Amino acid sequence: GVTILLISKAATPSVSIEAERGQLAGGATIVGDTSASNSAGVLFGSASSTKEYSLKALARSLPAAEASGMIASKQYPGVFWWHRDGGPATETKPRDALYAVKFDANGVMQPVRGSDYSPFYLVSGAKNTNWEDIAIDSSNDIWIGDIGANTCGGPQDIYRIHEPNPSSTATTATVAHYTFVFPDPISGCTTYNSEAMFWLDGKLYIFAKTNGSPVYRI
Repeated sequence: GVTILLISKAATPSVSIEAERGQLAGGATIVGDTSASNSAGVLFGSASSTKEYSLKALARSLPAAEASGMIASKQYPGVFWWHRDGGPATETKPRDALYAVKFDANGVMQPVRGSDYSPFYLVSGAKNTNWEDIAIDSSNDIWIGDIGANTCGGPQDIYRIHEPNPSSTATTATVAHYTFVFPDPISGCTTYNSEAMFWLDGKLYIFAKTNGSPVYRI
């Protein structure tokens, strides 16, 4: 595809984005629904895993009306990072934050920090307007996709942070912020709504929520 440089707000770097309508380089594994309310269980695994296992729907109540994105930590075994989407923010249930859950090898939920089963980790410099998904790269940095656009208007934002230490209570600062819009939206729109993304072979891939579900590489 053709790479298109997108010019955005002067204070925020823009990124190149190109459509990838064919098979992704290196292949990709389809992962099931990661919604915390999914009663059928969630399948986690990767190409490098020695095994895959299914986790039953979380038995404990999570501090969110909707858990949108989830990703497995690579450096903290059993830890999964997730974030909120819907619902109001409170001091004990912030929106501009990551949350963590932890499972043992048998898929049994474990406390993450002290006795807390789902602590939060505040993220500065990354307002949660419509966080939809997260990804983790080969350097263990986490990418947060503020990529929802229900009114098909942009721009959308991507934030990069260093992975928090699950034992820490410190606020995690944003280390990079990119603004983008999809290059070929339908008539009457300035971008596509998006609710999913992943990291593969050094690139971030974002799905457009439209006919054919095209994938775009940043």
